[in-house]
Amino acid sequence: MTKSLKMSTIYLTCLVSLTAARLVFGFINLSDNLSNWLFSLVMQCGLMGLMPFLMYRFISPKDGVGFAAAAYLVPAPGAVAYLYAVIIGVLAFILNVGVSSLSYTFWEAVGYVSVSSSGTIYSGPEVLILEVLTGSMMPAVFEEITHRGVLQGALEEQGVPDGAKVMLMALFFGFGHQNILQLIPTFVVGLTISYMAVKCRSVIPGMIVHFLNNFIITFADYAEQTGLTWFNAVYNTFVNFMFSSVFALFGFMAVAAVLIIILLRELSKDQARAREGGKRKESYPDDVRDVFAGYGEAHSDGLTSNYYPRFGERRETLYREDSGAVPGGKKADIAAVAVLAIGFIAIAAGTVFTLIWGILR
Repeated sequence: MTKSLKMSTIYLTCLVSLTAARLVFGFINLSDNLSNWLFSLVMQCGLMGLMPFLMYRFISPKDGVGFAAAAYLVPAPGAVAYLYAVIIGVLAFILNVGVSSLSYTFWEAVGYVSVSSSGTIYSGPEVLILEVLTGSMMPAVFEEITHRGVLQGALEEQGVPDGAKVMLMALFFGFGHQNILQLIPTFVVGLTISYMAVKCRSVIPGMIVHFLNNFIITFADYAEQTGLTWFNAVYNTFVNFMFSSVFALFGFMAVAAVLIIILLRELSKDQARAREGGKRKESYPDDVRDVFAGYGEAHSDGLTSNYYPRFGERRETLYREDSGAVPGGKKADIAAVAVLAIGFIAIAAGTVFTLIWGILR
């Protein structure tokens, strides 16, 4: 079984399990707070964290590359990548606010009726802590591992160009939420995070962007309910000004989008420099290099981690015979493509169903 097929199978299993879990939770009658926390624990930790890890251990017990490496759960080269992630995260939130509003307006115009709920009730600071943990941190970690790490691992050996990988990961991320109201916003933000994952060859910077987007929304809701005056004043002033007119709304979105693009380009250049610098630092003799297969090259020659071979293994062993690829010559795995296609059809059908259901109810 090739690496692509292994990762595609894991990803498909996650998508199917998430769909089934959503159906089950639809019949569970709990309070909004408890339902959200339990839902997040099962969906995030269980189906997008523990399950892919265990599946990988079962499918690839002797590959020599751990799940973290295979799912790009490794540090990005250079600390500046994380500073870029923080700034991009704030800008992505601004863009997401505008896109979400326009998306909601559009779907309402075509007849979609959303289900109203009381949402999270912040009866105390402990609720905020639980909400940040389950609604901000867990999705940021486990959704990135699955939708950006596992999926990128499935696409890596297919010879898919970077631009196509970014688009595919964003599409899977958008449809993977199986909620028509979330489709467009998650796709737009997904483009940014997917680009970061591809260029950094790490899902960690994207986790920061994902977390900040969710956290700001969560904290704004908490501040509104608890009367946190200083934050409400700043946040409401910004939102009111942003939505004061169509020109202001599109102006904010345009500025945020342009700044994100500029920062992403700079991030890409910085990552290239960091990898190149890592290669230049390797001045060991050939026999030593063969033992410690340089970390600096791990992000430029198709590898995904700081995997060091056991003593006596040569660099070529990092390219497993079952991977279906060798340096400079990757080929498509039809079985893996078919598995991913089945997964996409399933989540796309689920998303379309939410639209039809929302129009008919």
